[in-house]
Amino acid sequence: MANEPPLILVVDDDPDFADFLRSLLDRNGFRASSAGTARAALRALGEGRVDLVITDVVMPDMDGIEFLRSLPPAARGLPVIAITGSPLNAHGTLSRVMHALGATQVLPKPLPNAELLAAIRNALATAPRRVGLNQTT
Repeated sequence: MANEPPLILVVDDDPDFADFLRSLLDRNGFRASSAGTARAALRALGEGRVDLVITDVVMPDMDGIEFLRSLPPAARGLPVIAITGSPLNAHGTLSRVMHALGATQVLPKPLPNAELLAAIRNALATAPRRVGLNQTT
């Protein structure tokens, strides 16, 4: 549906943080779904239309780097905002790797809601809307 708000997939192994993000997105005019693992997110990407992904970088089943490498061809180019509280990003090394693999932006965790919402709006404004990753029309 052309008039539907963008659908954002939240990928985070912390259910409380995922619930918080879904609520924040819903309150700000987006539709949100979540996946508790990167593998579940990869399955969700194959099941329907997603306009943007917000993913944690450090997860137990698959880290953000492996997740980006595992995106199906139809999902390549999809805007991805990576969030991390990892001390490994202190010198920006993790950010550079994530950007090289296709992340639109890498943000520190925790971050102000306004900063996250601005990053989402910017990423969506510069990316084409998707009709569905599993559809051919």
